[in-house]
Amino acid sequence: FAEDKEPVKIDIKSGAKVGGGEIPESADLHLAIYKKREDVNFIHHSHNEYVKAISMQGKKMKPLLDDFAQLIGPTVKCAVFGKSTAKVVKALGNKNAVLLKDNGAICVAGTKYDAEAVEIVMDKGCKTLVGANLYSGVKAINAFEANLMRIIYKMKYSKKAGK
Repeated sequence: FAEDKEPVKIDIKSGAKVGGGEIPESADLHLAIYKKREDVNFIHHSHNEYVKAISMQGKKMKPLLDDFAQLIGPTVKCAVFGKSTAKVVKALGNKNAVLLKDNGAICVAGTKYDAEAVEIVMDKGCKTLVGANLYSGVKAINAFEANLMRIIYKMKYSKKAGK
């Protein structure tokens, strides 16, 4: 997760190092996600200060914003990233993001553009939640509506993306 190190290329199928650079500790996590999710081609790790703040809570996150519900889903789980990648991969499931306890969030998608969009929406959702935590009575979008938004978005988007 070091941002200042030279990037490294790793063969996804074998896990072997292909290019220069040092293999980061996150390589195993990325490989595990790619192996579990055939639809994922891009992974972004959000280090945004608001995402880190929400990840420090160690709780499941629910959407306050429509675009969060649509693009990311009705919930985002939080998992501890340590020696085992299994908990993070399980918490990610079929969603587009997972919070990493005290370490931001992993945002995934099939295209670079979509992964960047997920990261932007995750950042915006966390910033909104930080602000909402200052006030009482702020409620997340209810689960039924969030699921419906997600389904409609995926159906509509997948038809447009196929053209």
